[in-house]
Amino acid sequence: MNDPLGALQDLEQKRASIVASGNVAQVEGILADDLIYCHANGTVDSKGSFLELLRSGMLKYLSVNPHIQHAVAIGTDTLLGAGQLATHVEIGGTLKMLNSSYLVMWTRINNDWRLVALKA
Repeated sequence: MNDPLGALQDLEQKRASIVASGNVAQVEGILADDLIYCHANGTVDSKGSFLELLRSGMLKYLSVNPHIQHAVAIGTDTLLGAGQLATHVEIGGTLKMLNSSYLVMWTRINNDWRLVALKA
């Protein structure tokens, strides 16, 4: 891959837009089946449990602003990156602004990029 940083920035902007839209079906479409999603508060979700948080309304992303600063391609089908993540969320009815350093991994599965792991 010639530009892993640019490719990962594009994927993360797409994810940010989809997650902030609140469209759970679209969110589901970009997640790998074996997703590991580690939230800034230390809790860890699978694909199923993350989607249930969104469906139930317990977790709403109002805005997501990723800034990938470092990226590396692992072979031709995996991207790993690190950067800063600013999110405006509603958790159980409470609004929060979160600013985190984060690590993210995307893998191409059947020619489609899927989010495999995120640690905020």
